[in-house]
Amino acid sequence: MHFCLTIDHRSFADQRIAEQPTIHEGYIAQNMEKKGMIADHCEINRQIRADNQMLRELKTQVSKLAQAVKNSIPVIAETMETIRNHMIFTQYHLLHNEMQKEVIHDWMNHFNPILNKYNTVKKQLKGMFGKYYDYHRRDIAANEVDYLNVEDPDVFSHRAWELKYQREQEIRRNQPARTKNKSYDIEL
Repeated sequence: MHFCLTIDHRSFADQRIAEQPTIHEGYIAQNMEKKGMIADHCEINRQIRADNQMLRELKTQVSKLAQAVKNSIPVIAETMETIRNHMIFTQYHLLHNEMQKEVIHDWMNHFNPILNKYNTVKKQLKGMFGKYYDYHRRDIAANEVDYLNVEDPDVFSHRAWELKYQREQEIRRNQPARTKNKSYDIEL
């Protein structure tokens, strides 16, 4: 095999070669090496060649690593976007649940006095009639009275609650801002 070696007068830096150039050994150093002695110039060149080999291997590894990072970026971006979407969805549900909690709290505030009044009357009736009091008969009697009055107690009760709830919401909207404001803004 015949190799053609080109000589360039420019430095490695001017040629944009990142490797360290070897130094001129000279025929005296080469003859010393042939006789088994170690010449300083030849030893320096051996070290330069080893360093250049290590540099080429490092460049190869860096190139592979850069390619791996380049290939990973779309996957990472897609994963982050999926996580972001889940966070938005979860935040929406948290806000919705907080609003539902307030509505349920308002319902409970409305119905607790009614339930307490009902339990009080029930205890009084039980106290008055003892073992002869039957809850079922009282319900039948209440339904018959509502029927005779052409009233649906569920519709009447629900409509009354809606009106009260609307009045409370209007009062809340017209009140000046409280010192403790709830904020649901979340940056994603």
